Amino acid sequence: MISSLSSDNERFIHEALAAGLFPSREILLDQAVEALRRRQDQLALDAALREGLAQLDAGQGRELSDDDFDRIADQAVRQAADRG
Repeated sequence: MISSLSSDNERFIHEALAAGLFPSREILLDQAVEALRRRQDQLALDAALREGLAQLDAGQGRELSDDDFDRIADQAVRQAADRG
């Protein structure tokens, strides 16, 4: 589905395949897209953490109950399962 890449990226892909770093172009590209997704997830998490810290600094925080922690843990388990 990728119609064209820069010559530098094409060269990089060719060299990675020639070095045996990936068994195929498709796998290389799939892993590159996965790395981009993880990076976007990390950037979103970083932004959420900055926002939360700013809210705490502004006195907008509240203490979490055991039920809150259970709910957060359950949500994390569901999200992990969704990602496989």
